[in-house]
Amino acid sequence: MNETQKLRTKALLDEIVAFLNEDTGESGHLWSILTALRGPDDGDWELKQTTTARLRGAIGLTINGGIDISLEPPERFQGGLTHFHAHYNHAFDILKEMGIISLREDTTT
Repeated sequence: MNETQKLRTKALLDEIVAFLNEDTGESGHLWSILTALRGPDDGDWELKQTTTARLRGAIGLTINGGIDISLEPPERFQGGLTHFHAHYNHAFDILKEMGIISLREDTTT
């Protein structure tokens, strides 16, 4: 990483941290989106492919971070919720409300 890249990354990180530290509804929304984009840490690659990969594709990410970006539309998770599922569903709802994702199969309406 060259010096310009370090400075840009640090500036972006500082902005994100400052926003998250505001402890507002919007900062909570961003936290859930970031968590959903990161995915579950339990090694469940199938879950990551059906949730995280779809959200990444829906918002326009083109780098995969170890999973294939999916062009399948994301769907709200139904059933028993883990901590990750709660963040994922929150991110799903926020991105839908923002108009960033539109779904052909929306089971929440």
